Amino acid sequence: ASGSFVFGMDDNTTNRLTILWRENMYWASGLWFNGRFSLEELNKYAFVFSFVSTESEQYLMYSGDPNYPGTLFPRIVIGQNGVLQIIRLDSEQTYVRCYPFGEDMTYEDCYEKNSRKCVRAGCMFPDTAYELRECRHFDFNETISPFSSSGFVLNETGGRLSSTDCQVKCLQNCSCLAYASTNLDGTGCEVWDTDPTKESSSSHSPRTIYIREKGPPLDEKKAAAWLVVMALLFLMIPVIWLIIYLVLRKFKVKVTVFFRGMFYFLWGEVIPKMIGYIRRRLQTLRVGSSSTVDREMLLRELGIDRRGRHRRSARKNNNELHIYSFESVALATDYFSDENKLGQGGFGPVYKGMLINGEEVAIKRLS
Repeated sequence: ASGSFVFGMDDNTTNRLTILWRENMYWASGLWFNGRFSLEELNKYAFVFSFVSTESEQYLMYSGDPNYPGTLFPRIVIGQNGVLQIIRLDSEQTYVRCYPFGEDMTYEDCYEKNSRKCVRAGCMFPDTAYELRECRHFDFNETISPFSSSGFVLNETGGRLSSTDCQVKCLQNCSCLAYASTNLDGTGCEVWDTDPTKESSSSHSPRTIYIREKGPPLDEKKAAAWLVVMALLFLMIPVIWLIIYLVLRKFKVKVTVFFRGMFYFLWGEVIPKMIGYIRRRLQTLRVGSSSTVDREMLLRELGIDRRGRHRRSARKNNNELHIYSFESVALATDYFSDENKLGQGGFGPVYKGMLINGEEVAIKRLS
């Protein structure tokens, strides 16, 4: 694709697809396992994937599913804006779109329900990597106009700038009000600190330009929202107390009796339920963190870091004996299921399996 996005197989973890944006992980399909990707969205379209791994090469093939209606010569294409599309003779369909900016859409998908065979998949480039300034609204309006004013053309060091790079460059500068591509294929970047469409001219060819929406700074928006909330609460408190007073007066209930009953209700009913809810939430967080630690331990045994890349130390020591935990071996063989049993020897049965990094293994379980 033209621009700064690259779509292909991961150089470090070969059994998954990735989209790289300037050599940074932008999107990942999840690992290939049992003929499917861990990211279920990839298995819902009209493609049949096959992963081939030999001693000399590894590659992934795809073809159209003949059982899927309306499949006419499908292709997977990555655009200059990082959008992965399915192109057919009769239609186009968005496959992957990590948008809008500033949203960390990373999540974990599992091969099986209630399984620890989970990997990071989906959009995984958080807004902190962009170093965006919270100074103006993030939305842009697309306009086609024959304007004549020239903006500042950014230097394209390190590769051609896509429209996504150009938008991020504009968001990093509070004075930037508009941006546009300089080339017909959507690459190159030109930015303005004033609205260039106000100087339109019929003698120039129309260009597509993106104008940042006008709006107050985010801090002022937050302050205005809090001011409205506090004003409403301030107005509601005397109204509530007036309603309580009128009800007590109507039913001739003493105020002290009312507050004593409210105290017993809060202490005996509401507060214990709140404490129980907080305890359950804390227990859930502890369980989730322990499962993450277990998964990282399994990946560390295989010489893989958190991003799915092989560590250098693992590459250097590949001639040494690797020691795996029982948990990683059990997961590889689906807990020694009969379907993975290859045969029976003198010292115990032999099982086939697949490690979490996609490597096929044969495991003997001693009697």
